[in-house]
Parts: sequence; structure tokens; C-alpha cells
Amino acid sequence: MVRSVLAKPSVLTGLLVGLAGSVIEPVVVLYLLRVADLHPSLVGIAIGTGAIGGILGGVAIGPLTERFGHWPSLTLGIVSMALGTVLLLVLGPISGLGFVAGIVFELGTAVGGTITLAGIMGRLQERTDPRRISVTMSVASVSLELIGLGAIAVGAILAELFALDVPLIASLAIYAVVLIGIAIGAWSRHRRRSSP
Repeated sequence: MVRSVLAKPSVLTGLLVGLAGSVIEPVVVLYLLRVADLHPSLVGIAIGTGAIGGILGGVAIGPLTERFGHWPSLTLGIVSMALGTVLLLVLGPISGLGFVAGIVFELGTAVGGTITLAGIMGRLQERTDPRRISVTMSVASVSLELIGLGAIAVGAILAELFALDVPLIASLAIYAVVLIGIAIGAWSRHRRRSSP
């Protein structure tokens, strides 16, 4: 049962995105304090804007999926997370832009994360036998949390051994791998549909 749930492309995508998002968890506050040189109260405000992003992502996922479909919506969510991370890396060290970088990062990752996770979990429920929904959702949720816990430890170790930027860059590499996988999947589905 566990293997069949984890083998689903949407769930695998969610696990990788969860890995990318969690690897940066232990360093975001330190990055905003040390690299962006924000006052602790501004760090709190910047981090708090993530709640707004979560709400916006939750409101957006239904209309996005209805209009564009499952995989394009997930792609948009992942791109939003990656873009927020890139802007934090680029703008964070620039004097006076650290606060903006923190807000953009939190909004981008929260909107994208909510769109991605809600899309994956919704798709999983749609495609699961009603008698198996509880078990299937439990397996997916527990797996996502376990991946997150491991990734938090990895992010902390990377930051300690190298620099605060390293977990952010690792996160971007994971997002890139996921987006390439989605593109390959879309190309493969298109080829199958257009084959005689």
C-alpha cells in the first residue's frame, strides 16, 4: 500500500517539493537576520506574511486547476516557490532590500506551497477508491512530514558546514529537478495522445 501511494507521480512531486521547502526551514530566519541584516521585529513581520500567501494559494488552487488543469497548476506553484527563493538570494544581501526580499520569499513560497500541496492532495483524493481514502491520505501525509523532518536536519547541517546560502541553492536545485520531471511527463503524455 505504501509503495503504491508513494509511486504516484503527484505524490512523488509533493515529496520532492516538501524536501525542497523543508531544507531551507532552519536557515530562513538566520538568513534574514545575518545576510539581509534585518531587525528581529522585521523578521517576524516578514515571516508572518507567509500566512497571507497560504490564504491566497488556498483561494487560487480551485480556479487554477479548473482553468489550466492539474500539472500546469502544480508547475505554477513550484515556480512561485523557486522564484521566491531566487529573489531572497538576489535581493537579501542588498542593503535596504532585505525586508522586501523576506516578504517576497514568504509570499512566493507560501502561495506556491499551498497551491502545490492542495493540488496534490486533491488529486490524490479524486483518484483513490473511497474505501481507501483515509489510509492513502495518511500514508501521503506521514511521508511528507518524514521527508520534511529529514530535510530540516540536512538544511541545518549544510548551513553549518558551508554557508546559509547553500540550503537555499540546494532547494532551487530540487525545484529544477521537479520542473524538468514535470516537463518530461507532459511531453510523454503529449506523445502518447498524438500517437496513432
